[in-house]
Amino acid sequence: MSFLLRMRSGGFGLDSSITLEEAARLAECGNIGNCLISIENALEPYPPITVASDEMKKLLNGVRIKLYAGDPIKMGICRIFEEGGQFAGLGEVLTTDGIPVLKMKCIFI
Repeated sequence: MSFLLRMRSGGFGLDSSITLEEAARLAECGNIGNCLISIENALEPYPPITVASDEMKKLLNGVRIKLYAGDPIKMGICRIFEEGGQFAGLGEVLTTDGIPVLKMKCIFI
């Protein structure tokens, strides 16, 4: 094999990509930001969970927080937002003693 072209990776396809040369040219002109997407949009396939500010402090310090019956719960990786909409990072919903809990996996703030 002498050539391999990846047509799609996750939610990204060739239609939303640029070459390294195009990126270098945009960077030289100071316009590289025009073709970048936000991290929360890049991670959009993961479901969002919004937590209160006091609970966010616990998560950021490594404490697992309980999720309640009224919360939309899907096990696995999720995007975590603080009340007010600020993206904080990726978390994981899992169960401890049969109770759904949320733990922080990767912090982006």
